[in-house]
Amino acid sequence: MDKLCLILLLGLAPVAALARPGFNVGLGVGGSAVSGEQVGFERLSSTTGAQLGGPAGFTFSTANDGGFAALFTMGFNVLGYAALETRLTGQGTALGDENARQWAAQWHTGVRAYPMWHWQSAVPEWLQPFEPSLFVGWGASYQGYVATVDSEVAWSSWNSWRFGLAGEYFVLPFLKVALDYSYVLAPYRTFIYDWDDSLFFDVDPSAGTGFHQVFVIASFQFDPAG
Repeated sequence: MDKLCLILLLGLAPVAALARPGFNVGLGVGGSAVSGEQVGFERLSSTTGAQLGGPAGFTFSTANDGGFAALFTMGFNVLGYAALETRLTGQGTALGDENARQWAAQWHTGVRAYPMWHWQSAVPEWLQPFEPSLFVGWGASYQGYVATVDSEVAWSSWNSWRFGLAGEYFVLPFLKVALDYSYVLAPYRTFIYDWDDSLFFDVDPSAGTGFHQVFVIASFQFDPAG
């Protein structure tokens, strides 16, 4: 019995992350805040000749509510120094209410750098399972909301950037947890009126929108040799 307890304690204690290079996949939960702007009809144009009209002073907005957010990430770490990474994030409020829902989703692929990896063996042993990292990625961003009773509208951009930093800690050689912050810059150039019929309009100038996102992530790390 004593031997079994000792084995469990050693297994749960923080250990050196011998499997850092290799493939990883993770899930995260957290929150997101949105900073956007109002967009008037004069900034919307369509090559199809479609026209939008509304009450005087009426505008559309990219300043949706933030709230609960979820994340899926996967990547491949090369020699411990950097990783190719892709991640999907989504958030929403009142998703089941077709008259009030608001949502956003992003996909980005980029590079995560581990600036301390080269000196990992020089830091105290208890600190070696910890890794700070920096991320930059490019991809797509979408968001939408119910603007009127019968019309859900959306914004899209395929020129979105994600900048982030994280602190990762290996609790086991194959399992790490992370506190992750990202800023997503989404300059929306496409406006979609009536999500069901999808009437597309160009936005000029683009509707600048930013997302501040914080996640707690659990990831499994797979040794490339194993």
